[in-house]
Amino acid sequence: MKSLPRNSIDAIVLHRRLLIDSLLLDPNATANYCVECTILQSGKETITKELFEVAYVAGYLTKWKTNTIISQLQPGANQSLSQIDSYATSQGPQQPV
Repeated sequence: MKSLPRNSIDAIVLHRRLLIDSLLLDPNATANYCVECTILQSGKETITKELFEVAYVAGYLTKWKTNTIISQLQPGANQSLSQIDSYATSQGPQQPV
């Protein structure tokens, strides 16, 4: 998981939220989630579908009133990272598009 780039974010696309560890005593704690995002930047390479900590994404969302945010989040659609990893492993190596 990463922190967001400090400068030149034109828009952020929120794809889905993921539960990091479903076995914690309180799995619904904010620190136990990450968000899959695409970061659009002018003059720089787009960061596509990377995982970011919720605190960094929330900081960006609330920092300015003019942020461009596109949400593809589905209510109640939590997946754990272990489910994602096991699915990706079962599918074999991913081919570049």
